[in-house]
Amino acid sequence: MSKFLAGPLLWLLLTGDIPTAAQVHGLSAELRARADLPAHVIKVLQALPPTAHPMTQLTCAIMAMQTESKFAAAYQARGLLRTSTRPTLNLLLRLRLRASG
Repeated sequence: MSKFLAGPLLWLLLTGDIPTAAQVHGLSAELRARADLPAHVIKVLQALPPTAHPMTQLTCAIMAMQTESKFAAAYQARGLLRTSTRPTLNLLLRLRLRASG
């Protein structure tokens, strides 16, 4: 029985191409380099009761990792958060009005 490797499948899903051995090796190294959870995220997960649903655990972990987000940091540094939400708010309001009317 052969061992299933997620790397080639992930590469295929992301790029649409079958990866070479070098691409799989590079992707695997990149995934390992990014796999460590910050200590505060581990504490958040450990604070949950053992009966917490896995989706609750995933949601809490994702929310706690926001502090590590390079995207959020760039938005805050450039002040884009306030101005870039206007089109989104316009869209949501228009959709709500359209659905109610």
